[in-house]
Amino acid sequence: SNRYEYNIKKTIGDMELTDVKQIHCQQVLKKMIEDGKYAYGTIELTAITLHALFKSAFENGYIVRNPADSLKIKKRDINDDENDKRVLTRNEQKEFIQYAKKSIYYNAFSLVLETGLRAGEIGGLQWSDIDFECHRIRVYKTLNRTTIYFDEGKNRLEKPESVKQITTPKKKASYRWIPMTEGVELAFHSWEKKQIADKEKSGSSWGKENPFLKDFPDLVFTTQPGGVFLPQYANAECSRIISIIEKKEIELAEKENREPRLYEVYPHKFRHTFVTKLNESNMSPFTVSKIAGHTSVNMTNYYTHLEQDYVADEFRKF
Repeated sequence: SNRYEYNIKKTIGDMELTDVKQIHCQQVLKKMIEDGKYAYGTIELTAITLHALFKSAFENGYIVRNPADSLKIKKRDINDDENDKRVLTRNEQKEFIQYAKKSIYYNAFSLVLETGLRAGEIGGLQWSDIDFECHRIRVYKTLNRTTIYFDEGKNRLEKPESVKQITTPKKKASYRWIPMTEGVELAFHSWEKKQIADKEKSGSSWGKENPFLKDFPDLVFTTQPGGVFLPQYANAECSRIISIIEKKEIELAEKENREPRLYEVYPHKFRHTFVTKLNESNMSPFTVSKIAGHTSVNMTNYYTHLEQDYVADEFRKF
């Protein structure tokens, strides 16, 4: 992948597999942070790539532990304001969705672009939350990962554990109904067909490894064998798709003797793009904040970044 070629290879590419330690993997991320040109999402994807690289070696006994376990990325150390403020242009959205059509998460990407749902909210959706009759989605749960320091008897654990859980949002504004467009409804129906096909293919083994199906039996987003749909899966898939787009753009730029036009894509940027599109439609800030699940209009304004195409169109009117 591009993350390996651009960021990982030059730091640990020449090392023997058994010589790579956690400090070396951490150094890969440190260099990206110090470089100052990478967004948090890109650095996080590099950490995911590192972990995946060593996972197979660990499982097959070539190394005694995965050196990419528990890598630390401090968001406050990353100056990604400009990257964070930039939303996808209309052409970038079309291009990404076109390349994503063959992805198993195509429907999930389409949903986030058309609803502004957070990745954790997507993971917590149940079919009972989708009101096809009134064309709306009920949002009141989120799938997240948390660190447990005490056991059920309130005794401190020798080693903190990272666990997945589905909880209700901390902020009241996150409880909301989101209107569904026809495109969103089609995406849900398409995903439902895929999930039914997955269940038929796996039979009684479908969902056996998913601890949430006992309390939430009708989760919308699950993996092919019925496992938990984790936000990092969508992050990794975004990285895979954008690497294909980048490769073709770099080749084209070389032929045309120009700088390549590259852009970053990660699920939360879809949310930023959605909120920006709502704002550009002249919808009232109050309504936008209600749909986005923001606690205040100020938060909506913070997450809204007017697209350059839109700004140019508005200036022409002037």
